[in-house]
Amino acid sequence: MDFQRHPALLGHRRCRFAHWLPRWLREAVEPFCRPMPWTAGSNLDAAEAFEPILVPARPILVFGEPFRTGLGMHNIHQNQGDPAGSQWWDENGIWQDGATMTRREDGRFDVFLSKFSTQVDRTDDEGHPV
Repeated sequence: MDFQRHPALLGHRRCRFAHWLPRWLREAVEPFCRPMPWTAGSNLDAAEAFEPILVPARPILVFGEPFRTGLGMHNIHQNQGDPAGSQWWDENGIWQDGATMTRREDGRFDVFLSKFSTQVDRTDDEGHPV
């Protein structure tokens, strides 16, 4: 995923869907075409925001990076926009952001996106801050 470039996640632009996309997918993604501001908070605030989409029996999709050993995922957050000099500068990149999604019974998705307060919203073609 790419929080800054994916058409379905660009709150500041109107989404344009290819006519060949299935209707259920267009309808599932359409709500994310509206502006959705970031909310600042602690790790506990993030957990409280995330918890409501974890409904029993809902399918869960996790976008991130698999651990090198064992099971599980990490980097399920924005992975670009880290400032110069930070320990994560070299890991900045586009189309590698993570997210967690759950699918509702009506086919729409609830999506949880997160980033660190040190990361910026606008990045260049290498994922570095603009």
